[in-house]
Amino acid sequence: MRMLLIFTLIIVFRQGAYAQLDGTPAENSHTENLRELTRSVFKYKEFTDGKVILKDSTVVAARLNFSRVLGQFLFISRQGKTLEFEHPETFDKIIIGADTFRYDNNSFLEKITHFNDVNLYVKQGIKYIEQTKNGNTGAPIVITNGSKLLYSDDDQTTAREIIEKNDLFQFINEYFLADKLMHVYPATKKSLYDLFPMHKDEVKTYLQDHSVNFTKTESMEKLLRYLQEL
Repeated sequence: MRMLLIFTLIIVFRQGAYAQLDGTPAENSHTENLRELTRSVFKYKEFTDGKVILKDSTVVAARLNFSRVLGQFLFISRQGKTLEFEHPETFDKIIIGADTFRYDNNSFLEKITHFNDVNLYVKQGIKYIEQTKNGNTGAPIVITNGSKLLYSDDDQTTAREIIEKNDLFQFINEYFLADKLMHVYPATKKSLYDLFPMHKDEVKTYLQDHSVNFTKTESMEKLLRYLQEL
């Protein structure tokens, strides 16, 4: 058995989703939070035409959507089944509309900026906060790959009950920096020094003069734009 919640979210709620990068916790009633969570399971509102470009330059067209629960792309097969890719490590990138994703370290990273050298990427997931019996907020349950939640394709009722006992969730966004060759670094001060070794003084000065939030897209985009123009 794998993750209990995953099957239910994919099968029961697969139609609902919307994109949001800097998400905040929803703190309404159980019902409202359940609706919000199920709308956020997928990045796109519906499975969308896209293309998978392999490392050998082969291009494969498919109807795709990104599951924040699984942290993986799913596609619709010719038989109408929703499936997960078996060998994403063979991908160079996935393109859906104006969005580009790269696969690195068992994760799909969405490309946020489009500069010539170094760019910002984000890894998206969902964190769910379980309520304890006395009503206090318990430890967060991360329902991405590696979750402790169990999987069962014949126990959707139990999954619903587990969801409805909880009342808080939020998006998890992990930010990364990558160079042209897709050497990926965590979005940190040290990584900036490693990626811009000829401009360490400029990086230091910028960080001293500006309030840089390494977990905010706009803040990081301004920093990278400055560094690209040096």
